[in-house]
Amino acid sequence: MATKSKASEMADHYIAALAGWAEVTRKPLFGAIALRRNDLVFGMIWKGALYFKTDEQSVQEYDAAHSEKLRYTDHGGKSQALKSYAEVPPDVTEDEDKLRQWAETAYQAALTMAARS
Repeated sequence: MATKSKASEMADHYIAALAGWAEVTRKPLFGAIALRRNDLVFGMIWKGALYFKTDEQSVQEYDAAHSEKLRYTDHGGKSQALKSYAEVPPDVTEDEDKLRQWAETAYQAALTMAARS
């Protein structure tokens, strides 16, 4: 039996933690695991961390918490940032109520972005 990756275990943990908020599904996405609600990606698990979708308003809370943007290395070896995803602070990931509130904000940001496209 294959062992689960750390990212897969994290996805299971956060899906369970968010179960009281909404039905959350997961999908592999470019080496990360995307967390989705109603087929909209609102979160990502990447390199051992949880990132949520941000918008102009919500990013201020992440910046105040000194959260990092989701970063990856492109095919040319250059570091790139997905500026619309920021790492969820530890005090939020450790508190299910806060986690659900921040997930809702991330989901609303995803809805807004989807409506614009």
